[in-house]
Amino acid sequence: MISPTFSVDCGSDEGVSFDPNDRFGVPAEIIAQEYADHAALGVVRDGCYVPTRSEVASLPSKQLIRLLQGWFWESPSSLIPSDMQERAVIGILEKRPDAEDFKAFINDWKRSNQPREDV
Repeated sequence: MISPTFSVDCGSDEGVSFDPNDRFGVPAEIIAQEYADHAALGVVRDGCYVPTRSEVASLPSKQLIRLLQGWFWESPSSLIPSDMQERAVIGILEKRPDAEDFKAFINDWKRSNQPREDV
C-alpha cells in the first residue's frame, strides 16, 4: 500500500508532510470545470492540467517540463499558480536526482519573476 503522505525536506531538521496526490491546493473541481468549459468550445488548451506533488517528484523531466510550462505560463485565469505554489514546485524540482534537467526551466521561471524596469 502506498503511504498517503510523503515527507519533503524543507531545508530544516523538520520535514513537512504532504498528500502526494495534492495538486498544490488547486481543487479538482476547478480543473474539471476548465476542461469542460474548453471542451464545450472545442478548444484543447495547454495549462488546464495541474500536476500532483507526486508527479512533480517523479515524472520524466521532459514530460514534466511541458506540463509545468503549460500550468505556469499558459493556464486559464482560474488556474494561474500563486507565487507560493510556484515556489513549492521549484523546491521539489531542486531536490530531484535529475535536478540538472530542470535548470533551464528554473532559470526561465526566475527571469519571469524578476521585477521589470520601466523602459
